Amino acid sequence: MHYRKNLSVDSGLTKARLRVLMLSATPQQKNDIAATLKLTDSSIEYAYATGEINVFVTSLISRTLNCSPYYLTGETNVPGEYSKEELDSFLTDNGFFVDADDESTYPDNVTWLPLKPE
Repeated sequence: MHYRKNLSVDSGLTKARLRVLMLSATPQQKNDIAATLKLTDSSIEYAYATGEINVFVTSLISRTLNCSPYYLTGETNVPGEYSKEELDSFLTDNGFFVDADDESTYPDNVTWLPLKPE
């Protein structure tokens, strides 16, 4: 399943950035991420341990914790701020397509498109 594809270009950076961002997140933000992704604590621990991050985790952490998705995956060293336009660009760059303008439905409205080979 392509949505599980690891998007990190540097697992060490992704792991470190996830830790810092999640440690600074409020309890409500953590609950929002977990509830939306339907994640268990072990799923978050797996991301911490491996530095692997998929499209769902990237999009929701970026949006919920107000940072660039490119920062989460190690593609830039600038944390930036979340914007729908940047997330859409990030998703397209990685072979995904957002099929609606309503970002409140991310990641449910993100679908895989074969835009580039794996």
